[in-house]
Amino acid sequence: MPESPTTRRMSDKHEAYLAEIFGGRKIKGSGSHWSDQGDVANNHDDPCAFRVDGKSTRGKSIAITDAMIGKIEEQAGAERPALAFRFYGNETLTQVKHDWVAYRAVDASELMTGAREAAILREQLKRAQEHERVSDEHIEALREERDELKRSLEQLRVLHPAVASQAATEQHGAAQEQPRQVPEYVPELPWTVVTRRGPDCAGLRYWRDGSMTPFAVVEARVERSPDSANRPRLIVNGARPEHSDRETG
Repeated sequence: MPESPTTRRMSDKHEAYLAEIFGGRKIKGSGSHWSDQGDVANNHDDPCAFRVDGKSTRGKSIAITDAMIGKIEEQAGAERPALAFRFYGNETLTQVKHDWVAYRAVDASELMTGAREAAILREQLKRAQEHERVSDEHIEALREERDELKRSLEQLRVLHPAVASQAATEQHGAAQEQPRQVPEYVPELPWTVVTRRGPDCAGLRYWRDGSMTPFAVVEARVERSPDSANRPRLIVNGARPEHSDRETG
């Protein structure tokens, strides 16, 4: 006797739902072909592949038998067998009172273990991402602080030359305590030397008494004098030292 449209409609809606939550596919003909049985199945390469037999009703009970369990176990083969039960709440099948899935205890144990391990890995990944974000923010804050110090130093030099001159004088006074011999390549005193080694530059100021004071070089370039002589001149930190030279290391 052919099954009633209502029963077929109950099964179709139930199987579509099972295919969605299992991430699998509805089996054509509800497993009527010997090589592909059951109602819903995952792909064989799915690490958690199930083969599900669905049972739905508008009544008050669904009988579970030993034969029913043995059948889906045989049909599942190497996949995980499962039975799914749905209780509809009205004749139009728009209300579902219960949706349950039953599978073996060993499968439940493996799934719970996997879920716990996944939760631990997600938490570890979250902490690692937060640590990386904090590290990036700290590095960026240091860069902004460095740039702000550079801007402040440049403003101090341009807007308050007297303060900058006082700082240089204090450095000069400290250097006078330990005078050093002037090298032969310094033609006269005072003299400023900028040495380039790769992408970096270092500055050294020789005073009239032969002492010297190192200083930071933020910018150094060579320009031509605007007069008719067109002589090269050294520009250091935006200013031209009175007596200066450069050398490349």
